[in-house]
Amino acid sequence: MKNIHYFQRYSQKENWITNSTLLLFSRFYHLNPQKFEIFINNILLESSSEIEIGLKFSQQIKGLQSIPDGLIKQKDIEILIETKLADNFDVDQLNNHISSFSNSNGIKILLALSTHKPKKEIIKDITSKFKNIKKEKNVKFAYTTYSEIYDTATILLNDSDIEMKSIVEDYYDLCNSEGLIDISQDMMLAVTAGVSLKENFDYNIYYDPITRHHNVPFSYLGLYVNKSIIGVGKVTKIVYCDLIDNELKINNADELNINEIEKNKIKELIIKTDYYDIEFDHKFYLVDKFYETNFIKISFQSLRGKKYFNLNDIPGYKTDLTTKEIAKLLKNKEWQ
Repeated sequence: MKNIHYFQRYSQKENWITNSTLLLFSRFYHLNPQKFEIFINNILLESSSEIEIGLKFSQQIKGLQSIPDGLIKQKDIEILIETKLADNFDVDQLNNHISSFSNSNGIKILLALSTHKPKKEIIKDITSKFKNIKKEKNVKFAYTTYSEIYDTATILLNDSDIEMKSIVEDYYDLCNSEGLIDISQDMMLAVTAGVSLKENFDYNIYYDPITRHHNVPFSYLGLYVNKSIIGVGKVTKIVYCDLIDNELKINNADELNINEIEKNKIKELIIKTDYYDIEFDHKFYLVDKFYETNFIKISFQSLRGKKYFNLNDIPGYKTDLTTKEIAKLLKNKEWQ
């Protein structure tokens, strides 16, 4: 087994990304085993396994025939990592990895690491394909992303953890430079809103023709009117639907868990909107709530069509801010 290194020693990119990830884990563990235990359990949340890190010291533990004075014990843990630079997990490859685990009775977890979490159908396929063999070795499946590793580590570190914070930031820069960080959670799409503005706020829905494409993934919608973004909401669902004979037909229902309240809101909005024909070939962006703000455009021309904002460029922004806090942060700030 090869030791991990501080610097790149591999020609294949997957290998040195894996090496960097293992280095981050190793440094975190040596800095603070207790914090690392919280960190790794958050990363492995999908496996439903509780992992204990490090030695455990006990006294007067009763055995079958005697009571030893002391005991030093460490739980048997194996975590096998499969790293991908793209979202191209191979179910058969993951299945074959199970043979790499030992036959011990300890905790065994197969961790898939990529830019995005695997799609539901892939997870279902993986689970079903190695269902029988995993029983033999008690292997559990988990998945995480480069962004999640960074976010989880950042939350656990204090201001005094200067060196470790520097390592975590360097890991983020490395992953980001290689396009491995999903920035959609920090992206806001500003769209022009006119006569529909009242309905947008009343129903917390924005709509678009299905032919209108947004090439950059985003999590937030900003409503622009009169040289200012006056509302911001976090997108919870994007619903492709038609209203046929007063019945709402959802065309991407398999991808969504949409409830009757949401269906009725969309239907009511369509019926109420008599100034546009949105009964057919439209998608509806449901947001948590459009919060009022006043993000001011100071350049001469008005916004034409749309504009993307990386909220990381806004002083004071953090990924864990609520939508309400983001609206407050943007208020009275300026952009061009």
